[in-house]
Amino acid sequence: MRKIFLYGALGIVLLTAAGCRDYLDFSNEDEKGIKAKGTQAETFIVFDNRGADNIVPVKIYSNANRAEGDHIATIPKNSQSSPQIWEPAPNGYNFYISYDLYFRDDIFSSGNINITYPLNDAVSVRIDAAKTTPVLIPSLASKTGGDKDAPLFQDKYLVIKANGEGFQLRRGNTNITPINNTATLINAGETAVYRLSSSESLVSYSISGKPFPDDAPLQNGYIFFFSFNGSTISYRDSKAITVNNLNATL
Repeated sequence: MRKIFLYGALGIVLLTAAGCRDYLDFSNEDEKGIKAKGTQAETFIVFDNRGADNIVPVKIYSNANRAEGDHIATIPKNSQSSPQIWEPAPNGYNFYISYDLYFRDDIFSSGNINITYPLNDAVSVRIDAAKTTPVLIPSLASKTGGDKDAPLFQDKYLVIKANGEGFQLRRGNTNITPINNTATLINAGETAVYRLSSSESLVSYSISGKPFPDDAPLQNGYIFFFSFNGSTISYRDSKAITVNNLNATL
């Protein structure tokens, strides 16, 4: 009886092993689609914002519209991102870059003026499979041919401080929202920053029905500082929007 029992137990073990052969046999992993960990190299990209003239943070987008949903990464100045997995792009992938520019407000001492500068041209990079590809961020100086005193773009900016009384900037009958606030009403003591296109002048703008001074300069690629005391708009100073005028200590 003992022999019969042993033979029966052995038969059950053999049958179980045969039924589980596919699970125990790892000799044909590739055909089954089972890959051992680490046997297949992955594709990575690294955003490189290092260099003597890479003095501002940048934001990277996958679309020229630079919508929030297209944001890929934010890279500090003089820094490199961690590697991130990416799909191979042998014909090139377009990355769209915006620079975060900061200028010191030495006129009103209201802090830093932040202006976003979008790079018009895409940075196209070939991304080979199973490699780590660096995406080099162009420096701001390279966009002006190396001239750090040349204006970075043609838009112009107004910085207006409310001295003693609040205000609203108007273009015709429309209240204008500043780029550093979500409200059109600027309270007393606050400073607002506005962007004007290269083709605009101050003729159509006013504050509380008061026009800007006729002799106020307005040049493309500059920041212009004004104050408003409730009755008069006063021109205070201007600053070119250049690499050399950036606040690079941030």
